Amino acid sequence: MKLNCILLIDDDKLTNFLNKIVIDKACLPIRVIKKESAQAGLKYLLETALANRLTHFPDLILLDIDMPGLDGWQFIESYTELKPSLPSNPVILMLSSFDEPKYFLKASGLPDLSGIYIKPLSEQTINTIIPQFFDV
Repeated sequence: MKLNCILLIDDDKLTNFLNKIVIDKACLPIRVIKKESAQAGLKYLLETALANRLTHFPDLILLDIDMPGLDGWQFIESYTELKPSLPSNPVILMLSSFDEPKYFLKASGLPDLSGIYIKPLSEQTINTIIPQFFDV
């Protein structure tokens, strides 16, 4: 699968800004969409799918775990329900500020979640993620 678009979902504007810089530094010529809540991320997925804007549909979602309103876990639950109406299945990775074994255990039981990485996102991490999940 080719990587054309990344959706960043984090309630912290600065984190989204810094994650975009890391992605840009990795010299990835891709579209990066930033959303500041799980609800906004889900809405973006649905609206993009309904509008048939496939070039804007994410191939990769980097999702914060702890957010107000819907958290990352609830996003995954909602995504799973929404999935049949989507044009493709993006790789979903959670980002956490904490190296919590309970997070990794919980993640292992969710088929729509491909993994958890520790924040802050680094160029090394993005350079590990890309070849693991995408054609380079």
